[in-house]
Amino acid sequence: MASRKEYKMESTNPWAVVLGLLVFVLVLVGLFWIARIFFTLLYYASPFLLLASLFLDRKVILNYIQWLSSLVKRNALLGILAIVLSVVGFPVVSGYLFVRALLNWRLRKTEKEVESRQRGEYVDFEELQSPDELDLDPPSRAERKRDEDERDRLFE
Repeated sequence: MASRKEYKMESTNPWAVVLGLLVFVLVLVGLFWIARIFFTLLYYASPFLLLASLFLDRKVILNYIQWLSSLVKRNALLGILAIVLSVVGFPVVSGYLFVRALLNWRLRKTEKEVESRQRGEYVDFEELQSPDELDLDPPSRAERKRDEDERDRLFE
């Protein structure tokens, strides 16, 4: 016969719900403080991140500005809203632009490495004597006969 189990959700301790809610609130407060510290650090680092992204790949910033201007031309209200959000969220935007410039820089660097592996690298060389200056006399008949005899002995 099959047995059937029943689970009752009744709690004998009335403080279990209060304790669960308290732990939930403490976790949310902890996440809030972590996010606050992160965004504060990002706020102070944002000018440096913007300068670093300029040095790594200035096209990223120029493309972002072109995207904003094209958005204003297509839809003025949405474009102005995007510009206002870019100004208000400057730390987040500068972090995004920095990450994008860094990824583009790493991609170009990796492409150059792969290309140099495929094509090979040029190596410094020394010019040897020209063939005219080399003294290459053909071997005499006696030397050829001796070499042939030595080879024949190898296969006996």
